[in-house]
Amino acid sequence: MDMLLAMLTGSAIITDCARGRIYNALVFPAILSGIVLRAAAGPIRSLPGILLEVFLPFFFLFPFWRYFRRGICAGDIKLLMGAAALTSPRVLARLCAAAFFAAGAMSVLRLIESRGQERTIPFAVPVGFATALYLGGFL
Repeated sequence: MDMLLAMLTGSAIITDCARGRIYNALVFPAILSGIVLRAAAGPIRSLPGILLEVFLPFFFLFPFWRYFRRGICAGDIKLLMGAAALTSPRVLARLCAAAFFAAGAMSVLRLIESRGQERTIPFAVPVGFATALYLGGFL
C-alpha cells in the first residue's frame, strides 16, 4: 500500500501544481483500493472501523473548508482521506502533522517571497513531503 500512497501523492502534486486541483478520478480509486485491501487483510467486522478511519480527515477538516474557504480545499481533504485509506490512523496523524508543519513553513516562505501579496500554496506538496518522510522511515 506504500506504493499506492506514493503514486497517489505524486500524482496529486502534479495535478495540484499544474491545474490547481486534485481530481476525484485520482483520489476515489485510491480510497476504494485502500478500503478493499485493508478489509481483505482483516476480519470483515473491521470494515466499519476502516470506514471511520477513512472519514476522519473529512470530519476534522470539513469546518476549515466550509467556513474559512482559504486554508484547505475539498481536494486536499480527499487526498488526506486517500492517505487514511492506505495507512493506519497512527501514520495518518504523523502525516497530517508533518504536512501542516511543512505547509506553514511554505506559507511563511511564500509570504516573504511575495512581499505580503496574498498567494496560495498547493497543499499536495506538503502532503507529498510528509509522505516522502514516512516512506523514508523518518516519521
